[in-house]
Amino acid sequence: MLQHSVQEAGKKTPIKHSTEHHSLEMNGSGRQLRGKPESEEYSRCLNRLRTHCESQLMRTYPAGMRIDSSNFNPLIFWSFGIQMVALNYQTEDSALHLNTAMFEQNACCGYVRKPRVMWDRSHMMYGRFNPWEKSFDGFHALNLSITVISGQYVCPATFNGSPMVELDVIGIPVDCNRYKTKIVQRNSLNPIWNEVFNFRVTFVDLAFIRFSVMDMGNNHLTAQRVIPLGKIKQGYRHVRLRNAQNQPLPLSTLFIHSVWEEEGLEVSDSSDPSASPTVGKDCVKTELGSLPVKRRMFFLVVHGVVPDEPNTILKITQESTTRDVIAQALSKTNNSDSVDDYVLIEEVQQGWEKKSSDRRVIRRFLDFNERPLEAQAQWQGEGKFILKKLADDPSTRAWITTIRGTINKSKVSFISLCTSQMHRA
Repeated sequence: MLQHSVQEAGKKTPIKHSTEHHSLEMNGSGRQLRGKPESEEYSRCLNRLRTHCESQLMRTYPAGMRIDSSNFNPLIFWSFGIQMVALNYQTEDSALHLNTAMFEQNACCGYVRKPRVMWDRSHMMYGRFNPWEKSFDGFHALNLSITVISGQYVCPATFNGSPMVELDVIGIPVDCNRYKTKIVQRNSLNPIWNEVFNFRVTFVDLAFIRFSVMDMGNNHLTAQRVIPLGKIKQGYRHVRLRNAQNQPLPLSTLFIHSVWEEEGLEVSDSSDPSASPTVGKDCVKTELGSLPVKRRMFFLVVHGVVPDEPNTILKITQESTTRDVIAQALSKTNNSDSVDDYVLIEEVQQGWEKKSSDRRVIRRFLDFNERPLEAQAQWQGEGKFILKKLADDPSTRAWITTIRGTINKSKVSFISLCTSQMHRA
């Protein structure tokens, strides 16, 4: 077990990490929470930790039992909002290289802004981001394709090395991935690989890519470079390499080609109205028929989908209708009810005044063929979508009757206004 200490308000608070269980002590009273990272209790505890770090500084440092001066992965603590991650600077390892790459983003001034999801309350994933989760609904994932074409002087000590390149994506657990190229025998002067590697990255703000050149003749690291994934530009680039001590190598480079794009949604041209979009790659149209095409993905926040959650984030496109949204919401909860048994209600507060009491609330039902994104673009104030089942209980009937009465009253007023204007003309 590896134990990392956290200093909070003059008190040392241990955070323990292991493959079997995790322990987090949140206060000085000795209370500890144990459980797996996917447990609800563990998630609530880590949410409190991130909330605390919004206004307080916290520091982690290697435990005194690390007599070999090794380092832990600092990204684990950055992903929970902890600001100061102390490392053993006398040990030049991958963790220290990662730390250097992190602060090179801001000209090595010592400060880097946290990801927006950790401090911006308007972000739809604020307060819900858990790095240990395996899927995220509120982030635009990137599909990254990197072609390792060739290298130049990748083994500075010899021209007869047998180099191989390792590509590691370092980030939250769902983003971590590793690929290796083939081995080029006895040519480290200008080896050619020309191999393509594809990565899917969900949380780009805390994702790094590490290029490592290994001489398989002696199994030694000869060159490396860690780069923030968000700083990689598309196209053909020479990646300037560094040695194992992270010092620049004047002649050593990797020639690569990189392409990235936002993950979209496949929307079929099928006439089935209940067909919902799915996440996927580009599709093409052939002479055999019309295949699904990819559309840009948007996020829609709907309330009332899951009883225990305040809201649910759905992935939709501009063409998605109310029927599509309700079908996707039901599939989120594995609900077998019919789409026709539910309605999507739009609730908008007119105006942008700070006092909610000064704003009039307007509610209306969205037609099944209406597009929620277009309706949302017409809002003149804060609003939300609510999923409601057409139940037979008196309270639900009364609530829906009130909304319908308001809608009918608005329609009658609009018709009367049009009629009076016609008489005047």
